[in-house]
Amino acid sequence: MAVWLKLSLIVLCGCLSCWVGSVWAQPPLPGFAALSAGQYPLADRQLSQAIAHGKATAALYGNRCWVRLSLERYEEAIKDCSVALDLQPHEPETWLNRGLAYYRQGQSQAAIADFDQLLQQSPTDYRAYYNRGLAYLDLAQPEQAIADFQQALERLPATEIGAAVDLHTDRCMGELHRAQPGPAVSAC
Repeated sequence: MAVWLKLSLIVLCGCLSCWVGSVWAQPPLPGFAALSAGQYPLADRQLSQAIAHGKATAALYGNRCWVRLSLERYEEAIKDCSVALDLQPHEPETWLNRGLAYYRQGQSQAAIADFDQLLQQSPTDYRAYYNRGLAYLDLAQPEQAIADFQQALERLPATEIGAAVDLHTDRCMGELHRAQPGPAVSAC
């Protein structure tokens, strides 16, 4: 019996090492090194070349969306995110990025719709609440903005100190928009 167990482990370990080797042997996504290094124009070119050569995957379009968002090319970012979402609709980061692109173009309603989609998939994502709150603030809907900022604060990881400062500041702005100086002072 012990011999069979040893042989099974040897076969299992051999198969596992082959599988791990094949996973690690796969090349990285085009543009990934440039993206990681913050070389966004280079990453955009590399991702565009990969897409042009028929490697049109949700990951490539999603990464190019993020690159173009970083380059403030919002219209192109929205198109890339839309293609990525058509290919893979359950990708929270893509909903976030397209929502950010809409928001930065001043399309707050469209941004809110994307942040709503993100929250359906990831109800604890503080970034969705925070960014939706900003969009509500732009639409002069301070009550909804304040509620979202509060939700974001409740879900914020303890390691995100900078985000906590931003959230408190924006919550303060929401109270001021609502013409509530008392709550604004306590929020700040």
